[in-house]
Amino acid sequence: ALEHAAVIHALTPDGVAVFPADDAYASIWRVAATGNRILDFALNDAQRQTDAQVTGRLHGGELAIDTPAGAVTVRLRALGEHNARNALAATAAALAAGGAG
Repeated sequence: ALEHAAVIHALTPDGVAVFPADDAYASIWRVAATGNRILDFALNDAQRQTDAQVTGRLHGGELAIDTPAGAVTVRLRALGEHNARNALAATAAALAAGGAG
């Protein structure tokens, strides 16, 4: 967690921190990102417990993703919660890099 915090802390002023809002260390990463924009993500029930900006609901092989840029539903070729989280992380990273959909 501290290694991730060090990477986040090293962001340039216009850098964007991307991390899971429902992770046990999210509060540490949020502090490390002070002064930077944050694009965090959460899956299923965790989205209700956090203020994540990118959220997803997994139903079988379909992942419904909500973002500040809009919503989309995708079919995952690799099933499972881990792969859904990876898809949310990739979505948040793409938005942080300037992708709009």
